[in-house]
Amino acid sequence: MRATDLLPQMKTLRSFASVNVKFFLLLFLIGYFKKAVISDNVAPLVDLFFASPQNYGAGDSTLAVLLYSVQIYCDFSGYTDMAIATAGLLGYRLKPNFNHLIWRRI
Repeated sequence: MRATDLLPQMKTLRSFASVNVKFFLLLFLIGYFKKAVISDNVAPLVDLFFASPQNYGAGDSTLAVLLYSVQIYCDFSGYTDMAIATAGLLGYRLKPNFNHLIWRRI
């Protein structure tokens, strides 16, 4: 996020009454699920493959690359969701990095 987008928000006093707490808590939990459940459980499988790729065939290689993509996406998307939710609970609006349908609600 650029300073030109965030700094003006810091000049005004934030009111907790205007925060959509349910939405931001749900967003935080979704982000946490992506990171802690999906990414962290896929990582050992990916690490196992990349530790000795010569022991696996083409199908395993394809699956490992796909799982690595899932791992990286869930890591970054999960952390982004959690950061946006935390800022939102404090009354700040951060721009989404991963454009989902959920962002049309706020």
